[in-house]
Amino acid sequence: MRFLEQLKSKIIKKEAPPELVEVIPRVVVMPHPTPESTPGLKAFFSDLKQEYKVWNLSERSYPVELFGGHVFDYSKPGYPNVPLRDLLILCREMSGWLDSSPGNLLLVHCGANRARSSLAVACLLLFLRVKGDAESAEQFVTRRLGSALLANGRVYLRAFAGCFEARPMNRHPLRLRKVSLTRAPHIRLLRAHAEEPALLAAPTFRPYLQVFVGSGVVFNSLDG
Repeated sequence: MRFLEQLKSKIIKKEAPPELVEVIPRVVVMPHPTPESTPGLKAFFSDLKQEYKVWNLSERSYPVELFGGHVFDYSKPGYPNVPLRDLLILCREMSGWLDSSPGNLLLVHCGANRARSSLAVACLLLFLRVKGDAESAEQFVTRRLGSALLANGRVYLRAFAGCFEARPMNRHPLRLRKVSLTRAPHIRLLRAHAEEPALLAAPTFRPYLQVFVGSGVVFNSLDG
């Protein structure tokens, strides 16, 4: 019996809980709370003994008292999806919640079409290493939820997957061979440098460059 089914079997209320889809154990996609679904949701969560948190990815907020205040709002009005940077933060927070206790339940919802929820859960599968690439994560979530990611959601998912691809770093040194300038920059010499005969006798143009190691200067072009 799956984790969610075990929870449902413990519910005493006669009212059937709203549609909850368990994607992987302890990760559940739920519908957005509406006036019609609120009574059933409230009954379900009032009897739920497990620790849980709800991530609201929709553009609409609601009274968090419905879920005992255990709601995180990631509302991004006007965005088709949760921004990529926020997806990384979101997955880190979700992963931390799941890791903090084996009984913790994670619930996600967005609006009507589950687009943001699908994307967030697919990214979470990659973050948790449950799936190894964007295509398999998308296919798995699509089968579980019965709805496909939107086209822009696929773009976000592939960009997210790229953050976890094990690509070897280029360890070859880079050498600057040529610099093109539209005009020579104006270089102001310090008084101490201007008083040096060698600098005064050599009025050739030398770009001013500094090289830092940590917070200290180890080279500058005026000192040679």
